[in-house]
Amino acid sequence: MSPNIFFWNQILDITGRSAIILIIAFVISHLVIKNNFNIVKPGLVEKISLVLTFILIYTLTLFFNYGEERLLIFDLALPIIIVSGILAGLQVSFTVSLVASLMLKTLFPLSWPYAILTLVAGIVSGLISWIRQSHRKKMVTAALLQFGFSIMQVGIFYFLVEGYLYQTLWANIISVLIAILTQVTSVVIFLYIIYSIIHFQKQQQTISHHHQARLKTLESQINPHFLFNSLNTIGSLTRTNPAKAHDLVIELSALLRSSLRKQGNLVPLVDEIKNIDSYFTIAKARFGTRVKITKDIPDIYNKYQVPNLIWEPIVENAIIHNISTQDEVKVHICAKKDRNLLYLITQDNGQGIPEQTMKQIKKAKKRHKHLGLPSTYSRLKNFYERDDLVDINTSQKGTIVTLKIPI
Repeated sequence: MSPNIFFWNQILDITGRSAIILIIAFVISHLVIKNNFNIVKPGLVEKISLVLTFILIYTLTLFFNYGEERLLIFDLALPIIIVSGILAGLQVSFTVSLVASLMLKTLFPLSWPYAILTLVAGIVSGLISWIRQSHRKKMVTAALLQFGFSIMQVGIFYFLVEGYLYQTLWANIISVLIAILTQVTSVVIFLYIIYSIIHFQKQQQTISHHHQARLKTLESQINPHFLFNSLNTIGSLTRTNPAKAHDLVIELSALLRSSLRKQGNLVPLVDEIKNIDSYFTIAKARFGTRVKITKDIPDIYNKYQVPNLIWEPIVENAIIHNISTQDEVKVHICAKKDRNLLYLITQDNGQGIPEQTMKQIKKAKKRHKHLGLPSTYSRLKNFYERDDLVDINTSQKGTIVTLKIPI
């Protein structure tokens, strides 16, 4: 066989064997996508599956070299082991490298130095996986590891199969470089496929969490009990006072329309005050003179932007959670500002918030009786990325809730 033909045969051999690595990538990506396979922090089941996958594929490729020790220069042990270490950690890479080295030593007795190199690659790549790095840096690290170990691999076979390398690889240094760079490229592409899938999954989870947060926010904005009671109140007035019932329908429609705005919308403060007025109109129709509200909001503050339906749930809380224990519920709302913050203050004359409930509010638990306060706390924290925007002062003489809106 002429040197030129032999060279191109080796290039085809390298390409075909490296393509097998990409097949492994697609197999693992299928597991990740279809079977909720945790590749970021694999558990015992995932680790066993990864070990079996890597060993099975490597075993099949190794038999292509059987009887041709010189072909071990194109062996896939190093790329497979380095990928397994960077991707899944020391336990997986060590197990795979140990099995691979034992198979190499058994099938190719003269290749014991390469078997040792394979085991070392598994340990090193597994240890490096413990270093906290971004996916991009992990790919660079894997590429550098593969390049270094490929150089050592070529060096080992230079001494093991001296005649072969003198006649072919070392006679044409380009084929040596192609063999090394193809292995490096296959490792990078493998990790790129897996990490791209992981990134896509995280994006989908973020979108899902966002939608769930929107649903919870809508739930907190329009309390189902409030809606039910409002409709009952309107229904009772349809015969005795149709005009009043008509007015309440308009106010309820305004509140519902406001709740359907996008969660991230900012609205002028004057719109939020209209939401409070709509709620109070409905509450007054239900509870009569037992509820009173006073306002002290300078018109100059009406232009400032606030998150939609951020204040109304606080006023609703002040009434709903005090009406059963108070003959008369008085709520006073006012707005103040300094250089950086707009303060929306709600004060009631209730008996205060229990200590246990206060702890739940601060933790912003998902569901409990005081729906408005934890929802508001959580929304402000997520919207402005600050956790100091809600102050609650409570005692048996009443509660003052202050919302701080960055200007």
